[in-house]
Amino acid sequence: MEPWSRRLTIVAGILASTVITIGAILTAFPYVGDLGQSYSPFNHFISELGHTQESELAGLFNVALVVGGLLFALFMVGVGLRFTGMMRYVTAVGGVLTGLSGALVGVFPMDIDLMAHALVALGFFAGSLLVLILFSLYITFSSQTAYPRWLSLVALPMIASDAIFLVIVLSGGPAALDSPEGGRAAFWLTSTSEWGVLIFLMVWVTVIAIWRTARTES
Repeated sequence: MEPWSRRLTIVAGILASTVITIGAILTAFPYVGDLGQSYSPFNHFISELGHTQESELAGLFNVALVVGGLLFALFMVGVGLRFTGMMRYVTAVGGVLTGLSGALVGVFPMDIDLMAHALVALGFFAGSLLVLILFSLYITFSSQTAYPRWLSLVALPMIASDAIFLVIVLSGGPAALDSPEGGRAAFWLTSTSEWGVLIFLMVWVTVIAIWRTARTES
């Protein structure tokens, strides 16, 4: 099972990061917002790239989310299989649920079904935060030898971004997602921290995939 999990971790991880990154970049360039503004991760939400009325290539981005989310789920299965005991199932099942939630964000664009979109998006952000916290704590403080402890440091930027975003959203309610009055400022912590979650999660995924690739043993 170990060689199979290694291949799954490497292939699914690299593909997940590549699909989501390319999908976001290709969609962001032609984007024109409701006020004629271009797209910036510093003051636009991720989901706005999938807005079917404002994003010219919304379909491309939503498909990228679906495919990338499913690949992330497979990646997390590979990550979990390297553990033994309960942590194997916690990582794999938690990762699959998180990946499926991320994929469903592309199925329910924000302007088509806002309630469903909000629920699956919350599932993705809460799930990814919980999985990475548990992963980092376990590899740092347990006697496991599956992963090096330094990988917990790679997860820290994502954990911090996710925590900031969820605190803002959960404490501020729906109003926390409203654009600031008077137009968008050049920097908006809410959208920037949200993008930080996705960017640093893909960094974490890529680093693990590269680490598994560089390992001489299975």
